[in-house]
Amino acid sequence: MVTVMLLAAGKGTRMMPFTQVHPKPLLPILDKPIAEWIMLHLRAQGVSDFVVNLSYLPDAFTGYFADGKQLGVNISYSLEGALDTHGQWCGAALGSAGGMLQAQQALGCFKQDFVVMCADALTDIQLAPLLAFHRAHGGLVTVVSKNVDASEVCNYGVIVADGNGKIQHFQEKPAISDALSTQVSTGIYVFSPEVLQFIPQAALATGYDIASDLFVQLLSQGRHLYHYPTEGEWIDFGHAEDFWQVNRMALLRQIATIEALYSTGLANDGCLQDGVFMGKNVLLHPACTLQAPCFIGHNVQAPLLQAISNAWLQPLPTMQIPSTIAASVLYQQLDVPIANNNE
Repeated sequence: MVTVMLLAAGKGTRMMPFTQVHPKPLLPILDKPIAEWIMLHLRAQGVSDFVVNLSYLPDAFTGYFADGKQLGVNISYSLEGALDTHGQWCGAALGSAGGMLQAQQALGCFKQDFVVMCADALTDIQLAPLLAFHRAHGGLVTVVSKNVDASEVCNYGVIVADGNGKIQHFQEKPAISDALSTQVSTGIYVFSPEVLQFIPQAALATGYDIASDLFVQLLSQGRHLYHYPTEGEWIDFGHAEDFWQVNRMALLRQIATIEALYSTGLANDGCLQDGVFMGKNVLLHPACTLQAPCFIGHNVQAPLLQAISNAWLQPLPTMQIPSTIAASVLYQQLDVPIANNNE
């Protein structure tokens, strides 16, 4: 099966304060990091080999996943940065395309067509038809695309293509009035290995992005790029407010990717019922009332907690937990109010 590269080098600044604690791909949906849901979904399709580029808080990611054996996969890492004179890690992300080049030079991992996707966006993409499309069209790149509402195009890279799906050009986050299409890139790509020769060596020093640098170069040289439309699930964990909104969807069983993994028994480490997730080894007040949607993570010890509603609870053991929690995310040492909690 194909090798998949997960892009995980970014700082996730839009997800602050949550990314002060963990890199964005380690932020949880229910009791598992986003990146783990992605790998479980792809493992179910036969993917066993992953490459992950890391720059921000790399030890957190490698400490959790190690070599991937506990998930039944193989994970190789490409680190972007170096230790300073005091032995402290200094991340230096190379951009998505620069990260691809470094991974190839360090690991020699891309010998055949390969998939690149973000480690922080949940999708139910099926790789077999995507790869078949890529090989049938013979392009250097296939971009998975999705049709969005015209009011949303300003948030994405817009794809302008001909009737055969061949990409003519991109518009990066255009004004709504300037957008020439409502088909946008999902950040999921299939590359033929020949594409790596078009990434300049200077990328390893200056950085080089897939969309804004590599694709612009390829199109200017007349190379063939195609888009693969999908109407499937694509959930972008992009902003801090998405932490609760996405978890709320999962609690209410509205995320198909997670539901599929639960139905096959691959994700049933806790109990999810009627909008309430109860982890293992939990201690609450005997009369505690639980109002959905709410999440109580594994090993939570809160014997004084008498009511929880519309909330997410997975604090550090040292965090003092109040008797009532409502409209709040308690995660590690953070206590973040939930805005728009009735949506």
